[in-house]
Amino acid sequence: MGGAVRCRDHYDVVVVGAGAAGVAAAAAVGAGSASLSVALIESTHRLGGAVTAAMHRSLCGLYSDKPRGPLDTLNAGMQRNVVSRMVERSPQAVAPRQMGKTWVLQFPGGVYEAALEDVLDRPGIDRLMGCQVREVGRTDGRISNVRVEGATNCQLEIRVVIDCTGGGAILRMCGEPVALASPPADRMLGGYSVRVGEIEGDLELLPVQVPYVLTRAVSDGKLPTEARFTMFQPGPDPGTGVFKLAVHPEHSQKDAELFATAVMDHLNTTFPLLPTHARLRLHPAPWLATD
Repeated sequence: MGGAVRCRDHYDVVVVGAGAAGVAAAAAVGAGSASLSVALIESTHRLGGAVTAAMHRSLCGLYSDKPRGPLDTLNAGMQRNVVSRMVERSPQAVAPRQMGKTWVLQFPGGVYEAALEDVLDRPGIDRLMGCQVREVGRTDGRISNVRVEGATNCQLEIRVVIDCTGGGAILRMCGEPVALASPPADRMLGGYSVRVGEIEGDLELLPVQVPYVLTRAVSDGKLPTEARFTMFQPGPDPGTGVFKLAVHPEHSQKDAELFATAVMDHLNTTFPLLPTHARLRLHPAPWLATD
């Protein structure tokens, strides 16, 4: 965890957001010059952004066609570096898999996050986890300092800031216009995870049964369209699992909770092997918008 809690007064580069883009940016700067000091600021306590928080077990966008192996990625550099470290940790389980017409990289839990830890393991990179940028200061039109609050509270003097928040959060703090790549109607659905315990029956059947049952419910008008994208993954312990739901990116956390409750209520009435709703524990993905 090198640099997980250290906080200096001055940094050459500050990267905000520790998803794939933020980790790649911080690692690239650190690898480019050992003399540069880098701070990676992340609001949660884990690396990997949406992939880690939503407990994904596959990565898309790495292959354009059937790969010759896991390292046959579209791009070299950081992309292949991370995949290589994943393969080193679990050579049998990290492998390309075809999903429909798309090839994805499948991996067991923890491997992706551990690979990101590896690429950041450099003396010049400090990780400020559980922290958020609350204020930015500008000098002559340039961002010269940021105020950080959370697990570490400090004022950082900086030379360069890289906004990897995914929504231009730092630019918005500066009052700069932010144009997202696509209009709200065309954006990808967000994620919301529901952890379930005390499940009885064959958990291996649920990954097939859940999409089928919810697609029928959508066709019958009982649930909204995004319910058919719900996936189930057995958990690490007996009788446990995770339902990963898709929610509209413009919905609030309250909207997501109501949607998740409707989906789980429908599954509870359909599958007698599921526990009652009172036993379900809802865990929203931390990147879900709440405004």
